[in-house]
Amino acid sequence: MRWSDVKVRVWSNIEGKYLNEWAITSRNGFTLSQIQVDLDKPYDTFEPNEDDFVIQRWTGELDSSGNPIFEEDILHILDPDTGMCIVRYVIMHKGGFSLHNGNEIKAPLSRFVNKNYTLKVIGNLRTHKFSLE
Repeated sequence: MRWSDVKVRVWSNIEGKYLNEWAITSRNGFTLSQIQVDLDKPYDTFEPNEDDFVIQRWTGELDSSGNPIFEEDILHILDPDTGMCIVRYVIMHKGGFSLHNGNEIKAPLSRFVNKNYTLKVIGNLRTHKFSLE
């Protein structure tokens, strides 16, 4: 994976929503930088307080509809062979992305990607408050 392939999304604990058009740059730590998309708007960059923002990494994978899968996304996973459906969310664990059921880590995400499983992002832990049990 090239650095140009690294994508993140940023959740603001202050505003209670995802921030649009932000990127991470690295110089002695990390800095959030606003991507300049409108020349009439001011450009902003700052070093964030870790308690104010949650940076969620893209897993490098897409769901069955072509949507990127990020950390903390909630996935609906269908096994076409058995018809069994499970719901899990994505976490970073031991340098890779794994699926969690709310109580414990269940499996690496890679076990379900590019197989016969149908994966659909149905939300994320920041905007959807419900139990996975």
